[in-house]
Amino acid sequence: MGLPPAKTFSDITPDPALAATLQQLYGNVSNVDAYVGGLSEPHFYQAHVGQLFYLSIKDQFARLRDGDWWYFENAAANELFSAAEVDEVRRTSLRDLIIRNTNITDAELPQDIWTAVGAGSSCANPSSAGGTAAPTQQRLATDVLNGQGHLEVSTVLHAAQNLLS
Repeated sequence: MGLPPAKTFSDITPDPALAATLQQLYGNVSNVDAYVGGLSEPHFYQAHVGQLFYLSIKDQFARLRDGDWWYFENAAANELFSAAEVDEVRRTSLRDLIIRNTNITDAELPQDIWTAVGAGSSCANPSSAGGTAAPTQQRLATDVLNGQGHLEVSTVLHAAQNLLS
């Protein structure tokens, strides 16, 4: 991953108690396995994981993208999309897909669809945790999500078809 090897337990974690526990369990810093070491790291800038896991996940996604013949940005290799079509896909947000594939209008859907209205609410059950949800949230759960909170495959296929037409 290009990271320098940890020489001390404090190189893995700035938490002295956790560093002491790691030292007690592993004895030598080079005995710490990557999984435990990765979980022990402080979160990387704006991430929910430490630097090792961040770089590992980033590397894996790059390999998935670069090795996928059908990935939309691999247009030069597979000639599936023109430069204009690739640009259109890049400009399309999940919010755009929701509006195109449901009965929810632009005015009804918040610009920031990633922030839930009201703490403790969920898309699968907008009125959970005693909160109330806006009608748009309830319609989104009905129109796009099934009862388990997973995106319906038909919705994804319909969205892809709309992008290509």
